[in-house]
Amino acid sequence: MATVVQLFWPLILHGHHTSMSSALIACIHFFSLAGKVEMFSSAGSTWLVDDEWDSDITFSWGKPHLFLNGMLCVEIRGQQVLVFEGLETMSDGILPYHYTIDLPFDCAPVSSFTDGCFDKSSGILHYALQDRSGHSIVVWTLEDYAHRLWHWTLKCHLNMADAFGRKDLVCYDNGGIGGVPDWFWNCDYRILALELERELVVLSDHKTMKLISYNISTGELNEIRDGLEGYRYYVPCYSELPAQEPSVLSRNILCMCGTETGSNECIL
Repeated sequence: MATVVQLFWPLILHGHHTSMSSALIACIHFFSLAGKVEMFSSAGSTWLVDDEWDSDITFSWGKPHLFLNGMLCVEIRGQQVLVFEGLETMSDGILPYHYTIDLPFDCAPVSSFTDGCFDKSSGILHYALQDRSGHSIVVWTLEDYAHRLWHWTLKCHLNMADAFGRKDLVCYDNGGIGGVPDWFWNCDYRILALELERELVVLSDHKTMKLISYNISTGELNEIRDGLEGYRYYVPCYSELPAQEPSVLSRNILCMCGTETGSNECIL
């Protein structure tokens, strides 16, 4: 029986949020010998099918992804980044071009047990991941020396040992085939968001069960709130709504004020 994974990414095209008019939905059907990927573009209300999809390229739910300079970058299994280009051509029935980029070599084996995080500071792709000890977050920059001749360059280390005030940030559990001792890598914190231009890293602290931020300039941690509830970080994009007929606009206002929902709270 085939395995189906459905992924949805709202896209930013030409600087405007177009999740209502141009979105990519990837449904991957994995078979024993071959795979297939289906992509939907609501701009043309069409499904495109890639019957020659490499079955070695597999998606996982919740993996980091980022839209950058007209490209969709998604971290995939096998310590790689999958890049889609030409997404705007989907409305014309043309499949986007795709290729893979290896993650930094130093990511192994940590990237097998946790997710890193993307950022697009200065229009360049960055990737952040804990080092093996958990004492620091390592940030790399993806450099393009020639056409798709990619190379990761070390940008900086962010000192987590000093920020947390301790060095016991990683522990190991038994795992693997036969329960190998100290096989499974666990870190007390997880990287949720990287904002280099704002000098900010958002983390989840699994020891205290808090959502926290790390200030890159001061090296200090600040609590955001209690509880870990599967947070997802996003940057909202505001755009002008299309003009509506007066009757439609009045109906929307009535609905928002609770006239048709039974609520007394007005949300405007």
